[in-house]
Amino acid sequence: EVADDAGAMRMLGTLRGIKRWSAQYVALRGLGRLGVFPVDDVGAHKHLAAWLGLPRLDAEATAALVRRWQPYAGLVYFHVLLRRLEEAGHLRIDTPAGSE
Repeated sequence: EVADDAGAMRMLGTLRGIKRWSAQYVALRGLGRLGVFPVDDVGAHKHLAAWLGLPRLDAEATAALVRRWQPYAGLVYFHVLLRRLEEAGHLRIDTPAGSE
């Protein structure tokens, strides 16, 4: 039986030591659930708000905001993460040749 995103996270949450953030992260990265945005990632709140020019967000506000990007909210998470790594100098994202 294939579970929906919420069901997958409920199942992951039954594992000892797995809380909401871990379940969401595993669902996104490990299970390829692209609709899942790890809303308990405090850095993601901060950088998502900065990217969108919004005041600081908490988990609930982040969850409400990313609903508009379903079923691809997880891709927004990856964008925010990669943007943060690039800004910190840990990742270089080159412009494809011919697209300047």
